[in-house]
Amino acid sequence: MIDDNQLRAFAFFSANVQKLIPEIPYERHGELFEEAVHFARLVADDQLHTQWLEAEACTLGSPVDCTRPGVIATYHTGQYRLLPMWLVQQGISLTLVVSADVMKSQRETYDTWYRSLGAQKGDFTMLVAEDPLVIRKMIRALYEGHFLLVYVDGNMGSGSAGSRSELIVDFLAHKIRVRTGVADVARLAGVPIYPICALFGRAQRPRFDVLPHIDPIGPSEDRTAWITATMQLIYRRLADVVRNDPMQWEGWFYVHGDMVNEETVQINELFRFYLPFRLREHYFLLHKDSYRAYRLPAQLYERLRQIVLK
Repeated sequence: MIDDNQLRAFAFFSANVQKLIPEIPYERHGELFEEAVHFARLVADDQLHTQWLEAEACTLGSPVDCTRPGVIATYHTGQYRLLPMWLVQQGISLTLVVSADVMKSQRETYDTWYRSLGAQKGDFTMLVAEDPLVIRKMIRALYEGHFLLVYVDGNMGSGSAGSRSELIVDFLAHKIRVRTGVADVARLAGVPIYPICALFGRAQRPRFDVLPHIDPIGPSEDRTAWITATMQLIYRRLADVVRNDPMQWEGWFYVHGDMVNEETVQINELFRFYLPFRLREHYFLLHKDSYRAYRLPAQLYERLRQIVLK
């Protein structure tokens, strides 16, 4: 039987699918939710990760250009947690940028994996995305010959929330707010961006697809325009991946936090289907298609009444 936590997760999952890929009918949301949960469990299985690393079970669509360090922009798709350790296993020196929560919960796991890789490996370090000095530290890592690996759709940034650079981009059927740190660092350091997408391939074995790299900003290019175009391209490529195999993206469980929603649009959409009414001392919300009525708290009724009567 589904519990309250699962129902809450499904409610936001279903709302996000409906918003971003509206052509998927609601009747399929249940099976897609189960599929997404299945992939999430594979991502969380550290023992399975170790087996894949030891067996060298991962495949790469095309090689990463190791001749010039840059920013590896990746996403929360497929077996995304395995990507940094697999790159290090291939001899690439890497600095992984993660949130403070991930650093706290997964640092020991990454250290254990790194120690298990043996002698033939690249260097590996981690940085906290919220560190006010993280941009400076990322650029220093690039100058020291490290590649940076950043999960762009995690939407973390440096410093306080108010100081983070935000941009609104098109994503599938909607618009979302994104952080521009990946593009900012690449611009400041004059390095390319290498988008890589982790996926589960045949028999649910990890596969890493290297997408076309993004050249550094040219001397005559406008900074703002380049950052906007770069971030839009990074998210357009994620959108292409998600359309092709939607449930391999973990973002379905949290993307609502980055959605751009106009309050007036939300209210108008609500009143297309529902309207409040009062019957004696009781308050209701009427579903206009079915004429079903749902009880409302008095305060919420008064708030909705004021909006309707504006």
